[in-house]
Amino acid sequence: MSVGSSGKSEPLLYPQRFEPIYQDRLWGCRRLAGLLTAPLPDGPIGEARVLSGREDHPSRVAHGPLKGRTIAQLLEQYPEQLVGKLAGRFRRFPLLLLPAATGQCTFGLCSSASVLEIKIPQ
Repeated sequence: MSVGSSGKSEPLLYPQRFEPIYQDRLWGCRRLAGLLTAPLPDGPIGEARVLSGREDHPSRVAHGPLKGRTIAQLLEQYPEQLVGKLAGRFRRFPLLLLPAATGQCTFGLCSSASVLEIKIPQ
């Protein structure tokens, strides 16, 4: 148990694994399979949202007693455990991890603030 800002005791969160959200795209490829541990669905995959607080594609806990809960629900229930002292500044989880691949298999990792692009080796 931990004590939150309200002075109430809160259960400690266990390490979370989230279900990936795959987006098929015409410009996608199969190279993301080498970067992710979960198997890809059939077809050209252009994006894999591995951590998303977006309302239209929310990440869901994959295991344990919190299985099925969205990252938004966790942020509402355990704000300080997820984002620390900045808990009151965000209405949704402040990071989107989105590996994306183009037809040339350039890999981009997008966050809410920036995009990091990495060339996947052939």
